[in-house]
Amino acid sequence: MGRATYLAVAKSEFGVYVGAKAAGEPLYRYEYDRGITGGLPAAHLQVHAHRDGLTYVMARAGNQTKRGRARAAGNEVPRMSELHFPLGGHRFRPALEDVLEMLVTELGVDHEEGWQRSLREGRRTWRLTQTQAVVRDSPRTAAASLRELGYTVTPPDGGDPVGNPDRLIQP
Repeated sequence: MGRATYLAVAKSEFGVYVGAKAAGEPLYRYEYDRGITGGLPAAHLQVHAHRDGLTYVMARAGNQTKRGRARAAGNEVPRMSELHFPLGGHRFRPALEDVLEMLVTELGVDHEEGWQRSLREGRRTWRLTQTQAVVRDSPRTAAASLRELGYTVTPPDGGDPVGNPDRLIQP
């Protein structure tokens, strides 16, 4: 099977808005753009809301979860630091290099010559390590993908390993 066998996402966006209907500017959005240019990260979280908008929504939290009930029962104005945005879970979380690049490109933090090369190499090392971890989480999926590419893959003696599928479903 060739590279063009599978459909690929070119662009996606998930926005969270105040109210029952999406209107106006979102509070925040997750965005992916395969063809993005201008030095922006292909996948990113953008926070649009002012602190007041987020704390308003947090103060009106539902009571269907433990954190929601705690906010609803609280007498203090919620803090933005209480929000936890999921960013890829155990295996697909951002690397330190992603944070450092954001500091340089978005906030203009001082940097040494060759910083991009160093960060790209660090990111490559991180992602290759994470690729190995994902393969261990789902060896059957990895084996199937390798077979589609023409590799010969056989299960180890003792049977087909199950892996750690719980890592693939955790936020």
